[in-house]
Amino acid sequence: MRGFIYLSFLGSLSLGITLGWNFHAGILIFLLLFISTVVLFFPQKKSFVYVIPLLFILLGMLLVCLSKASIERGVVSNLARNHAHAEIVGKCMETPSRRNNFNRFFLSVGTVSYRGKTWKTSEKVYVTTNAVRKDVIPGKYYVIEGLLGKSRSGRWLDEHGASAYLSAEKISIARIKADSTSSMIYRAREGLSRSFEKVFGKRIAGFMSGVALGKLNSTDEDIVSNLRVCGLSHIVAVSGLHVGAVSGLIVSLGALLGIGRRNRYIFAGATALLVLVLANFRPSATRAALMGGLCFLGVIIGREYDSLIGLSIAGFAILSLNPLALFDAGFQYSFAAAAGIIISLKVSGNRGGSKNAIFALAGAQLGILPILLMRGEPIPVISIISNLFVVPTIGPILLGGFITALFSLIWMPLASAISVIPSLLSRFVITLSSALSKVPMAFTNRYAGIASAILYSIGLVLLIRHLRHSSRRNILPHILIAFGLSITLVLIPLFPVGFTGKTGRMIVFDIGQGDSSFLQDKCGRTVLVDGGPDGKKIVRKLREYGVSRIDLMVLSHPHADHITGLLSVMEEFPVGKILDPGTIVSDGLYHDFLKAADRKSIPRVLAFEGDDLKVSESTSIEVLYAPQSLDNVPDELNDQSMVMIAYIDGVRVLLTGDIEGEGQEILLGYHPELSCDVLKVPHQGASDSVTPELLDASKPRVCTISVEKGNSYGHPSLAGIHLMESKGAKVLRTDTCGDIELSLSNGRISIKTKGRR
Repeated sequence: MRGFIYLSFLGSLSLGITLGWNFHAGILIFLLLFISTVVLFFPQKKSFVYVIPLLFILLGMLLVCLSKASIERGVVSNLARNHAHAEIVGKCMETPSRRNNFNRFFLSVGTVSYRGKTWKTSEKVYVTTNAVRKDVIPGKYYVIEGLLGKSRSGRWLDEHGASAYLSAEKISIARIKADSTSSMIYRAREGLSRSFEKVFGKRIAGFMSGVALGKLNSTDEDIVSNLRVCGLSHIVAVSGLHVGAVSGLIVSLGALLGIGRRNRYIFAGATALLVLVLANFRPSATRAALMGGLCFLGVIIGREYDSLIGLSIAGFAILSLNPLALFDAGFQYSFAAAAGIIISLKVSGNRGGSKNAIFALAGAQLGILPILLMRGEPIPVISIISNLFVVPTIGPILLGGFITALFSLIWMPLASAISVIPSLLSRFVITLSSALSKVPMAFTNRYAGIASAILYSIGLVLLIRHLRHSSRRNILPHILIAFGLSITLVLIPLFPVGFTGKTGRMIVFDIGQGDSSFLQDKCGRTVLVDGGPDGKKIVRKLREYGVSRIDLMVLSHPHADHITGLLSVMEEFPVGKILDPGTIVSDGLYHDFLKAADRKSIPRVLAFEGDDLKVSESTSIEVLYAPQSLDNVPDELNDQSMVMIAYIDGVRVLLTGDIEGEGQEILLGYHPELSCDVLKVPHQGASDSVTPELLDASKPRVCTISVEKGNSYGHPSLAGIHLMESKGAKVLRTDTCGDIELSLSNGRISIKTKGRR
């Protein structure tokens, strides 16, 4: 019972942080006064149950108020509101994410200088720069000159404690002694990655870096996508699972080797600390390490340990130091899953053996289901089965990987021999996740999705109850029940399984007077470029073609005829990643788009010229033109359209948004050669949308035009159509052809149109 009381206090603290973050100052002050009055004047002896939670709510509100004040009232934040060009001296806080010629990382600011004045501060900024330095590493101090600005990324930067971004123009090393702890952790992580590359193949080494370090820059994107779809993405996020798996394995091995109880728990605690350090103190790993430390301490000193109290104390510690950690998806999923596991094991009576594994997996799913529903995420219904097979491999993979890396420094033949076990287990996980990723997910949109989530929850509860009252000996029927439950849930959402052909395809949707193009490769990976002006129509079109998820969503520019439909797609489909042009506009639709992406926790990539996004082995998107990379941004929003070339199954598709004359001139100045197989004609084929210069540079075989029949603008231009045909291109128009479907395979294109309905 005490454990549930502590958990309610943690919930009260979380509620206070949420209230403090979301309410305006006036409402917040009123709530603070009200709660303070209740706490001070309510009869204390009879109100323990009410007063203590109110105190924690009050504490949460105060903590987050202090955090908000430090973000919004600091000198850097004030300079950013005026887009000041400043010089900042600060410490790099993380390994920069590098993509082509750009670095992105958080910087802890020490001093900021502007117009001859210098201020000391302890704020944080998010640096984006093409002033590439390979020696930008965590713990080192740098002098950075650049343009400060307020976040265009909605709440994402705020929730990470930084309300300003810094577009850096010049970076140099500051004459300040580096933070030795951060530098040591960085060197250890990089050294481990290099050791993996020496022993394992590139694909397995990338996977091992993901599992052991949470580093995904070298992990195959297909592997990451497959893990996400079947509910296994946590194994490359260095979550609490890793800490628990390794420390549990150490305790078991210690018992087998006859090591004393005290010593094996001390060694397990040290190993858990090592995993935490290599994970760079991620919230979920920190939670598990704190719980494990409390558990080991209790065992060593002979005190009874309550897992719910340990979970609550870990939550208090993390949120007291950083209340904004509450908004971190990893923190939310980790604590929800841990609470679900602990409660399910308590309800089951902790019966031990194989049953505990299913209890834990079912409890974890029950714990995170509410968060999945709130975030509008799909439910990976195959998760119980995938985790049942994969979770037991994490401890051996981690421990085997660490030992292999250690011996690679001493004697490579022995390291190669030891690497066989973690390598085979890694291949097993990769192969299994690839197979299970083909099973559709239960969606949480509309009524069928909500019904499936409710049924799934009921099924998990019944499964726990059935296991609790059944014999210990016969575990196989219960595994079959879990498998049957997952398969049943696949059928509930009543969505089509989706495209399963062996060729890629491009569909230009007949979406009205707007633009929306869809790409899908032979592996089933999907890209949606713009969503047209009608959300209901684009959602219906996607379902008609059997689409169940969008791996990459692209917004070319934030005009209503391109962005409106994307808002509905985000509500109705799981979206893996967004490519965002980062246009500075006051348009409400664009801000709604950013808010929706933040609410759904969809990762967003700010587009820069030269970026190359790999969607799968056979598909990638290269950014050719983006407003963030221009020295002089055109005034016309159409000319700020992001231009990309998609490489899909041997076919090159040039996607041009609505770029017109001025923008095309700038584009061709950067890229005079734009050869492609398919050209998505900009701006509904308007008279100034296709210039002879663009056609000469691109030399398309097929030109597609998305345009409404009988529109009042006179689109498409007959002169433009004649020009395209004179260059030898086949012109396809949605106003006469309806949906335009191109089958793409090894550079070959076949055309299918439905005609107007």
